[in-house]
Amino acid sequence: MRLASGFEITPNLAGFGSYLKAITYRAGASFEKYPYTVNGNPLNDFGTNFGLSFPLRGCSIDLADVGEEGVRSSTIPSRRSISNFTLA
Repeated sequence: MRLASGFEITPNLAGFGSYLKAITYRAGASFEKYPYTVNGNPLNDFGTNFGLSFPLRGCSIDLADVGEEGVRSSTIPSRRSISNFTLA
């Protein structure tokens, strides 16, 4: 079972007035319950992520899943951090 939710917002797509209003902001969270067990304990995963898109002339710089954090199960401490950089 997987549950996930998030949002994306660009305050002013045209970007008139302020560059910060033209940046796209993203955030989300997810929870996943795996069908496996470890030492009789269920294996679950919780993660959060966020991203930014910086507009440039003719392209944009996307920083996606920057600072993604996850915790897997209560008995197996496991953290991960993933970063992705894209020039499009």
